[in-house]
Amino acid sequence: MLFKVTDIRLIRRMVSFADNEDEKELTNLLKNHQIDFYNEIEKAKYDPRCIDAYKFCLLFCSIALEQAEMIIQMKFKKIPHELFQGTKSLIAQGKYILDKRFKKLVSHTDKYILEKQNFDEDDTFWLKINIGAFMILLEKLAENKVDDIEKLFELL
Repeated sequence: MLFKVTDIRLIRRMVSFADNEDEKELTNLLKNHQIDFYNEIEKAKYDPRCIDAYKFCLLFCSIALEQAEMIIQMKFKKIPHELFQGTKSLIAQGKYILDKRFKKLVSHTDKYILEKQNFDEDDTFWLKINIGAFMILLEKLAENKVDDIEKLFELL
């Protein structure tokens, strides 16, 4: 598993210490490595009520991606938009429960990432499905098991 609880806590702390320069650099990293995911979360920044959640998601996922790439010592292939959307849908519907690791990653998102943040209910849900989907897909890509997720789509 790429993301242990200690890693998740460290990433959350790194987000809290990020400044504007870090934000620019991490935005470019995410944009260059995972453009479909970047474009998906980018939509939230146009709603002034969501700007803090957007920045948190952008920074958290960028740092998580950077850390994961350092661990596996290679860049991840681009996550297709449809795969990201499908994974978000599974999480939103609670159907990630079919896989224990999905459930664990999503519960870690709630417990160790979002629990101590001051986001409203809507932002928390948005963050849960976006960060959860991103982390699940990174885990599956690292294991070369993206087919596992695609099989779940067939069960819907």
